[in-house]
Amino acid sequence: MHTPNSPAPRHRLGHIAVLFALLAAFFLAPATAAQATGFPDGYPKMGKSQESQAGYLLKASSRSYYATTLFPVYTEAGSTPNQLAYCVELSVGAKYNIGLNVGGWDTFPGKNNFAKDEAVRSKIAWIVYNSYPNKSLDEVAAKANVKGLTEKEAITATQAAIWSLSDSAPAQAGYSYKGFAVENGKSPSAAQQERVDGLYEYLSGVNNTGRPEVLEPSLSVEVTSAVGKSGSLVGPITINASEDTVKVTTDAQYPLVDGNGNEVDLNNVPGKSALYLNVPTGAAAGKANVTVDLTGSRFTGLLITNTAQRTQSLMISASDEVTESATGTIEWEVGAALATTARDEATEGKFLTQDGTSAIIDSVEYTGLNAGEEYELRGELMVREGTEAVATGITATQKFTPKTDAGLVDLRFEVPQGELTGKVVVAFERLYKNDVEVAVHTDIMDENQTVYSPAVETDAYDLTDSDQILGADGGTLRDRITYSGLRTGDTYTVRGEVMDKATGETTGITAETTFTAGASAGVVDVDFEIPAEHAGKTLVVFERLFTVPAADSNESEQLVAEHTDINDARQTVTVSEEPVVEEPQPEEPVDEETPDKEIPADEVEVEPGTDETDETPSDTPEETPSAEETPAAEETPAEEPVDEGVLGEVEDQDNTSTTDTTSSDLAETGFNATSAVVIAAIVLLLAGGGIVIYQRKFRKE
Repeated sequence: MHTPNSPAPRHRLGHIAVLFALLAAFFLAPATAAQATGFPDGYPKMGKSQESQAGYLLKASSRSYYATTLFPVYTEAGSTPNQLAYCVELSVGAKYNIGLNVGGWDTFPGKNNFAKDEAVRSKIAWIVYNSYPNKSLDEVAAKANVKGLTEKEAITATQAAIWSLSDSAPAQAGYSYKGFAVENGKSPSAAQQERVDGLYEYLSGVNNTGRPEVLEPSLSVEVTSAVGKSGSLVGPITINASEDTVKVTTDAQYPLVDGNGNEVDLNNVPGKSALYLNVPTGAAAGKANVTVDLTGSRFTGLLITNTAQRTQSLMISASDEVTESATGTIEWEVGAALATTARDEATEGKFLTQDGTSAIIDSVEYTGLNAGEEYELRGELMVREGTEAVATGITATQKFTPKTDAGLVDLRFEVPQGELTGKVVVAFERLYKNDVEVAVHTDIMDENQTVYSPAVETDAYDLTDSDQILGADGGTLRDRITYSGLRTGDTYTVRGEVMDKATGETTGITAETTFTAGASAGVVDVDFEIPAEHAGKTLVVFERLFTVPAADSNESEQLVAEHTDINDARQTVTVSEEPVVEEPQPEEPVDEETPDKEIPADEVEVEPGTDETDETPSDTPEETPSAEETPAAEETPAEEPVDEGVLGEVEDQDNTSTTDTTSSDLAETGFNATSAVVIAAIVLLLAGGGIVIYQRKFRKE
């Protein structure tokens, strides 16, 4: 048995009675094994110790451990073991290089939980099937959501999960998972502990749904004998395989789906499933082959032991693979099919009437029905939004009994006023027999199933400033028209008329524009020229939308939408009243005898660079008043003699010639009589100051 503190558990023979029982099992088991599996003589047998794969040590107590091992098994001659197995009996030791027996789970010779509990058996079989080495490390790590899993960690967690089922209390060993240790009893790192714990929880937790006993991989495929009909799901094709998944192929041109009509991944079809062939409406009668291939481990889940030399019982995990294949044929004949054409009841056209309650007639053409049997047609109106179908809740039903396998039946939908305005409407139809759906026609893009209910909304405004008030002299009135529910690609004309809101009568002003609808909804503009004679009036724009028949058709234009609400503020503009014209006021008489007033020098703005002799104008020149606008300067009195040096400074500052003293020059430079007086005063002060200085100097002397 696995003894605490011993990496290689030892087995000790029990009582003589037990020995006889083991010998009996030894002689009986080989016949069962050979009959069940057909192993060559001398096989299966345990491999050598050095061919085993060791995991880490599982804690038995605070100071003792159980060794975990993946055991080598041969089922045929070879240089390396072709099977690998886990222990399912903790209290019995293992022996290497001895013959083994193989049998069903009921041949288990031990007394732990595996002996009687079917749930324990199936859960252990699930563990060895879904863990390493039957599945790759990467696959196991992904399913358990543990990254970086190693072989030793996988072996450790897998063996711990098995013993927690086979040898937990009330079994004699009373095993429970308490963690593990690496070489020489050393504690694992936090990352190692996390990976082993994570895999242990995955294998022993709710994911483990059990796996039945499988002696060898098995596969069966059953195809219904009933002949299906096109336009429906033909089948079922029932698959019953021992593996979790199988691969399916077919020579049919139609897809294989599940019972809900969903396509399946044919490379990973569940081992227990039912498939159907989705044969479309109108398909010719035919048949198709469906082939199922199973590839799986040949002996995974088999129990092997030896009672002649009592050794621990093992369950095979990894094994050589085997492939099974099965083929079934499925047939169908032409089934019920529907084709529909929807129209407006009143006009017989594709556009719904605008006033009052309207009705849609959907003429349904059927084929492939059984004459004399009752059917029920159920329809619903859908709104097309892009490529999506939105239910309206408007439905209709009609029961009928066809006299032949093909014919026509009408379904009438009553549409409340305004319910579908501005919408693109498509009629969906489903055909039932005995409340079972036998045919459908639900193509949201099918033009034959479609009718249209156009709508227009308008916004009128002054094109000049985008408000709803025109000037008294009139101008351009633009009406922006938003349309919806149109048939894409058709040509339409929108015609507008300007109404007088006060009288409700037309003004006679009209305009129109023609366009091709690039989509079912969009915008188009119509412009009106409003003359000045409508000043002071409130105007309302009416719009009407017409179809434009193709040039080579005999159809006439049809009014399909209008917006003529005299009280709609969005359609309304106001023309301003006529402006008040003011009488011109007489100019005040000018007294020619009034002398010109002198302009003070400090009120005359002087801009540098404005002298006629200066060729470079200033950046922001001021206009120089003309001779008529500028009062004439008074005559300049004779100048007082001044020091030429002072005068020279003034000349340099003003950059102006002093030889020309006309009134024009004085006005430009500010050099007038007042300036001369100021300069004379400055000269007198300087002279007086000089006299005072001279007198003081004289007195000192």
